[in-house]
Amino acid sequence: MNTAIPAADTPSAAGIASSTPPRRARGAAECGAAAFERIAFRDAPLAILAVAATLAMVAGPVWTEAAGPWVWIVSLVVVGLPHGAADVTLGRFLAGGSIRGLVLGGLLYLVGMASVAAAFALAPVATILLFSLVSIWHFGIGHRDAEIGIDGDETTGGLAGRMRLPEAVLAMARAGVVLGMPAAAWPGRTASVADRLVELLHSRASGQPLFDPSSVAHAGWAVLAASAAAVMVESACRRGRGTRWLLAELVVFAAVGWFADPLFSVGIYYLCWHAWRHLRSVMPEPGPRCLSASVVRIHLGGLPLLLPTLAAVGGLWWMLSPGLLSRDLAILSIGVYLVVTPSHDVLVRRFRDRREPRGTP
Repeated sequence: MNTAIPAADTPSAAGIASSTPPRRARGAAECGAAAFERIAFRDAPLAILAVAATLAMVAGPVWTEAAGPWVWIVSLVVVGLPHGAADVTLGRFLAGGSIRGLVLGGLLYLVGMASVAAAFALAPVATILLFSLVSIWHFGIGHRDAEIGIDGDETTGGLAGRMRLPEAVLAMARAGVVLGMPAAAWPGRTASVADRLVELLHSRASGQPLFDPSSVAHAGWAVLAASAAAVMVESACRRGRGTRWLLAELVVFAAVGWFADPLFSVGIYYLCWHAWRHLRSVMPEPGPRCLSASVVRIHLGGLPLLLPTLAAVGGLWWMLSPGLLSRDLAILSIGVYLVVTPSHDVLVRRFRDRREPRGTP
């Protein structure tokens, strides 16, 4: 039996309960729904990333430098940050109607955020490096979970297949290239994003950069090597079954990272791939008739967390960015993800562990 978050009857869709969504009709209707999910949550996002990589290759990376901040700014209000604000919905689901459980879960979430913020204040460089590793983990596990839901045994080797390998290997195989390629191909631009984040939030005057581009490049190549090794290990364990789509996805991720500015390449991956596919996991039935309504409900249900976060980002931008630069707003939004991601990842994992895979009898 599935445990899923049902669609709400009203726009304020935070009403959570453990319920079973209607089973899909058998036969043609079931095949049609599965095909729609593959198109909406795999094929279409991958096509967008492939088009972006092609345009960057043909037209050059200059336009991606200009567009990079705007991908993150769009993410603040559509899909990106709202996918994290859906943690309100996940928290209510996990509390199971218990006020005590909801309050305790909220406090633990805030403690996690406060701990990361304190770590960044004390050791910004180390915190950013750890955040990069946590991001690879979070992106990679999210990618793997979406594979299970969209294509089941065909592309993942089934539950038995995924249990044979450590999750760290599965995560590195899928997401190492997302951060490794920009760092290896664009070390100076990648370092400048991290330096600017520290400069903004520590009110540190411009001076000697904290992140050396040559060290960033070496780290990027090391991550790429680890990712390639993880892909080979997984392919060997699965005896090549179901690796065709994974390899196609990785080629597209690598191309975007190689040809496009890092702020753009990571931002468009986050918006069009990671955050969009995460929304699917909190939809009871992401079919063609209810997809747009489900997305709207998720956005509205996350407003209690989304609105204060937007206010905080906007306030920081107003106070810390001379000239109110769009790039500074984008980088400050990354700072928000740095603080929130560990708590968000723990909550998402608890939610994943509480529900059974779609389609189980």
